[in-house]
Amino acid sequence: MNQEAPSLSVKPLGCQRATGSGQWRCAFEVTNQGKAPLQVLSTWLPHDQFFSERRSLEQPLLVEPGESAPLEVEVTFTGEPGVAVVNAFLIMQVEYGNQSWRMFVRLLPMMQPDGTPSVTCEAITVQPIGFSAAPHPG
Repeated sequence: MNQEAPSLSVKPLGCQRATGSGQWRCAFEVTNQGKAPLQVLSTWLPHDQFFSERRSLEQPLLVEPGESAPLEVEVTFTGEPGVAVVNAFLIMQVEYGNQSWRMFVRLLPMMQPDGTPSVTCEAITVQPIGFSAAPHPG
């Protein structure tokens, strides 16, 4: 069964200090640009300098086609002021069109001189869960 892949945009909305040293609540606006409802089931930020444990959402975030919804993630950010953290990702598991997908949102977080993080979204790639590439010959 060949289904349409989800299409979405993710816009960083800013970060606010949370409890604990280096802890931040970072907000994103998720916009569903596809034709079917999209549900965000879990999030994970695996980079050691911009990190959040894999977290299943108690209530999946439902985003209808053409709509946007806020997503908040608590992260540990250990960046130095003025230095960008490369290859940081927000990974989301989503349901779209009766199929499970992983969304890889490549981020560029940077600690500002005033000590607050800023985040830029650089790219988004999508992969169906259960996808496997053909074995490499040789």
